[in-house]
This record gives sequence, structure tokens and C-alpha cells, in this order.
Amino acid sequence: MLLEGKTMVVTGGNSGIGAAICVAAAAEGANIVIDYVAHPEDTTSLLKKIEDAGGHAVGIDADVSTPPGPAAGAARTGGSPRRGLPGPVSCVGANGAVWRR
Repeated sequence: MLLEGKTMVVTGGNSGIGAAICVAAAAEGANIVIDYVAHPEDTTSLLKKIEDAGGHAVGIDADVSTPPGPAAGAARTGGSPRRGLPGPVSCVGANGAVWRR
């Protein structure tokens, strides 16, 4: 498996392309951190899908459109035993979008 033992953060990871990245990376053995800002129910559904397929994933609510957002999200991952993912973050799927109205 291409990403075996790696931990990947996917911003905007709970829907659309981000969710597809999460599923594909998990299928290649990555531990997944699903970063999201809205729709926690989508994150819960995606976590179940990944875990049912034998993968490992956690979801974090971190707004990467603000300067403190990425650091706050990273502080909640990074191999913390309470989050259940091994090792440091190895790769990032930068998929988050900023919508200004």
C-alpha cells in the first residue's frame, strides 16, 4: 500500500473531492484526519465508511481560512494518543475552500 503508516490531513475533507481523497488515501493505508468546518454529520458518515473498510480516521473542526485555524487543527492531531492516530502528519490534501459573499 502506497501510504501505509502515513497520517494525512485533508482540509475540506468531509464532502465532494475532499471526501473522495479521504477514501482513496485510506484505501492506500493512510491514517486520515478529516478537517471540516460545517456539516459534522457528513464527517460522522465518512468516518464510518472509512472505518468499515478497515481504515483509521478522526475528524476535527478547524477553520483553515483563518490564521490560527491550521495551527489549532494541527494541535488536535499530531499523533496524540487520545486521537488514536500514530505518528506525525506526513502529508496534506489541501482541499479547503473559502467562500466570500
